[in-house]
Amino acid sequence: MKEIPSRFRERVAGESKLNPQVMLQFIGLLLDKTFGGYLPLRFLSFALVGGLGVMIHLAVLGALRDTAPLGFATEQAIATFVAMVSNFQFNNLITYRDQRLRGPRLWRGLLLFIVVCSVGAAANIGIARALYDTQTAWSLAGAMGAVIGVVWNYAVSATLVWRAR
Repeated sequence: MKEIPSRFRERVAGESKLNPQVMLQFIGLLLDKTFGGYLPLRFLSFALVGGLGVMIHLAVLGALRDTAPLGFATEQAIATFVAMVSNFQFNNLITYRDQRLRGPRLWRGLLLFIVVCSVGAAANIGIARALYDTQTAWSLAGAMGAVIGVVWNYAVSATLVWRAR
Protein backbone atom coordinates (compact mmCIF):
# COMPACT_ATOMS: atom_id res chain seq x y z
CA MET A 1 0.00 0.00 0.00
CA LYS A 2 1.11 3.48 -0.75
CA GLU A 3 -0.42 6.84 -0.02
CA ILE A 4 -0.94 8.97 -3.08
CA PRO A 5 -1.32 12.66 -2.31
CA SER A 6 -3.92 14.73 -4.10
CA ARG A 7 -3.84 18.42 -4.83
CA PHE A 8 -6.90 20.56 -5.19
CA ARG A 9 -6.94 23.26 -7.82
CA GLU A 10 -9.22 26.22 -8.26
CA ARG A 11 -12.47 25.31 -9.97
CA VAL A 12 -12.41 26.28 -13.64
CA ALA A 13 -15.91 25.14 -14.68
CA GLY A 14 -19.26 24.17 -13.17
CA GLU A 15 -20.34 24.84 -9.65
CA SER A 16 -19.83 23.15 -6.32
CA LYS A 17 -22.33 20.55 -5.17
CA LEU A 18 -21.72 21.62 -1.59
CA ASN A 19 -24.81 23.67 -0.80
CA PRO A 20 -26.89 24.37 2.33
CA GLN A 21 -28.98 21.25 1.77
CA VAL A 22 -25.87 19.04 1.71
CA MET A 23 -24.66 20.72 4.89
CA LEU A 24 -28.04 20.06 6.57
CA GLN A 25 -27.80 16.42 5.53
CA PHE A 26 -24.35 16.24 7.11
CA ILE A 27 -25.68 17.72 10.35
CA GLY A 28 -28.50 15.18 10.19
CA LEU A 29 -26.01 12.34 9.82
CA LEU A 30 -24.10 13.63 12.85
CA LEU A 31 -27.35 13.69 14.85
CA ASP A 32 -28.19 10.19 13.63
CA LYS A 33 -24.81 8.93 14.88
CA THR A 34 -25.22 10.85 18.14
CA PHE A 35 -28.58 9.17 18.85
CA GLY A 36 -27.30 5.78 17.71
CA GLY A 37 -29.89 5.51 14.95
CA TYR A 38 -32.79 5.40 17.43
CA LEU A 39 -34.25 8.65 16.12
CA PRO A 40 -34.84 8.31 12.36
CA LEU A 41 -33.52 11.24 10.37
CA ARG A 42 -36.73 11.51 8.38
CA PHE A 43 -38.73 11.78 11.59
CA LEU A 44 -36.44 14.51 12.88
CA SER A 45 -36.77 16.41 9.60
CA PHE A 46 -40.55 15.88 9.60
CA ALA A 47 -40.79 17.21 13.16
CA LEU A 48 -38.63 20.26 12.33
CA VAL A 49 -40.84 21.03 9.33
CA GLY A 50 -43.82 20.67 11.67
CA GLY A 51 -42.28 23.25 14.01
CA LEU A 52 -41.91 25.60 11.07
CA GLY A 53 -45.55 24.89 10.25
CA VAL A 54 -46.57 25.99 13.75
CA MET A 55 -44.79 29.31 13.19
CA ILE A 56 -46.48 29.73 9.80
CA HIS A 57 -49.83 28.88 11.36
CA LEU A 58 -49.42 31.48 14.08
CA ALA A 59 -48.23 34.14 11.61
CA VAL A 60 -51.23 33.58 9.32
CA LEU A 61 -53.62 33.49 12.29
CA GLY A 62 -52.17 36.74 13.64
CA ALA A 63 -52.36 38.42 10.23
CA LEU A 64 -55.98 37.37 9.79
CA ARG A 65 -56.89 38.57 13.29
CA ASP A 66 -55.35 41.96 12.53
CA THR A 67 -56.58 42.50 8.98
CA ALA A 68 -59.73 40.51 8.26
CA PRO A 69 -61.69 39.60 11.37
CA LEU A 70 -63.63 36.57 10.19
CA GLY A 71 -64.19 34.99 13.58
CA PHE A 72 -61.66 32.84 15.38
CA ALA A 73 -62.90 29.46 14.09
CA THR A 74 -62.69 30.57 10.44
CA GLU A 75 -59.31 32.22 10.97
CA GLN A 76 -58.02 29.09 12.72
CA ALA A 77 -59.25 26.89 9.86
CA ILE A 78 -57.56 29.08 7.23
CA ALA A 79 -54.30 29.20 9.20
CA THR A 80 -54.40 25.41 9.66
CA PHE A 81 -54.92 24.87 5.93
CA VAL A 82 -52.05 27.22 5.01
CA ALA A 83 -49.76 25.47 7.52
CA MET A 84 -50.68 22.02 6.16
CA VAL A 85 -49.98 23.08 2.57
CA SER A 86 -46.64 24.66 3.53
CA ASN A 87 -45.68 21.60 5.60
CA PHE A 88 -46.48 19.36 2.63
CA GLN A 89 -44.33 21.49 0.34
CA PHE A 90 -41.38 21.60 2.76
CA ASN A 91 -41.60 17.86 3.44
CA ASN A 92 -41.76 17.18 -0.28
CA LEU A 93 -38.67 19.35 -0.87
CA ILE A 94 -36.62 18.40 2.19
CA THR A 95 -37.77 15.36 4.17
CA TYR A 96 -38.72 13.24 1.16
CA ARG A 97 -36.60 14.86 -1.52
CA ASP A 98 -35.46 11.44 -2.77
CA GLN A 99 -39.14 10.48 -3.25
CA ARG A 100 -40.34 13.92 -4.34
CA LEU A 101 -43.85 13.99 -5.74
CA ARG A 102 -44.39 15.75 -9.06
CA GLY A 103 -47.22 16.34 -11.51
CA PRO A 104 -50.52 14.60 -10.75
CA ARG A 105 -48.92 12.65 -7.88
CA LEU A 106 -48.13 16.00 -6.21
CA TRP A 107 -51.81 16.99 -6.10
CA ARG A 108 -52.92 13.53 -4.96
CA GLY A 109 -50.22 13.60 -2.28
CA LEU A 110 -51.28 17.06 -1.08
CA LEU A 111 -54.91 15.98 -0.73
CA LEU A 112 -53.91 12.80 1.10
CA PHE A 113 -51.53 14.75 3.36
CA ILE A 114 -54.33 17.15 4.35
CA VAL A 115 -56.64 14.22 5.17
CA VAL A 116 -53.92 12.43 7.16
CA CYS A 117 -52.95 15.56 9.09
CA SER A 118 -56.60 16.34 9.83
CA VAL A 119 -56.91 12.96 11.53
CA GLY A 120 -53.65 13.67 13.39
CA ALA A 121 -54.98 17.05 14.52
CA ALA A 122 -58.21 15.44 15.77
CA ALA A 123 -56.19 12.81 17.67
CA ASN A 124 -53.96 15.54 19.11
CA ILE A 125 -56.95 17.51 20.41
CA GLY A 126 -58.82 14.43 21.67
CA ILE A 127 -55.88 12.99 23.57
CA ALA A 128 -54.90 16.36 25.03
CA ARG A 129 -58.47 17.01 26.14
CA ALA A 130 -58.81 13.52 27.68
CA LEU A 131 -55.55 13.93 29.60
CA TYR A 132 -56.49 17.43 30.73
CA ASP A 133 -59.86 16.13 31.97
CA THR A 134 -58.00 13.63 34.21
CA GLN A 135 -56.27 16.54 35.98
CA THR A 136 -53.07 16.33 33.91
CA ALA A 137 -51.31 19.70 33.73
CA TRP A 138 -52.36 21.60 30.60
CA SER A 139 -48.75 21.81 29.39
CA LEU A 140 -48.16 18.05 29.67
CA ALA A 141 -51.57 17.26 28.17
CA GLY A 142 -50.89 19.60 25.24
CA ALA A 143 -47.39 18.21 24.70
CA MET A 144 -48.62 14.61 24.75
CA GLY A 145 -51.35 15.43 22.27
CA ALA A 146 -48.81 17.10 19.98
CA VAL A 147 -46.43 14.12 20.21
CA ILE A 148 -49.21 11.69 19.31
CA GLY A 149 -50.21 13.95 16.41
CA VAL A 150 -46.70 14.22 14.97
CA VAL A 151 -46.03 10.48 15.30
CA TRP A 152 -49.36 9.69 13.59
CA ASN A 153 -48.76 12.23 10.82
CA TYR A 154 -45.24 10.94 10.20
CA ALA A 155 -46.15 7.26 10.20
CA VAL A 156 -49.18 7.60 7.95
CA SER A 157 -47.57 10.17 5.62
CA ALA A 158 -44.54 7.94 5.18
CA THR A 159 -46.69 4.93 4.27
CA LEU A 160 -49.45 6.60 2.24
CA VAL A 161 -48.25 9.93 0.86
CA TRP A 162 -44.55 9.29 0.18
CA ARG A 163 -44.54 5.51 0.00
CA ALA A 164 -41.57 4.07 -1.84
CA ARG A 165 -42.35 2.88 -5.34
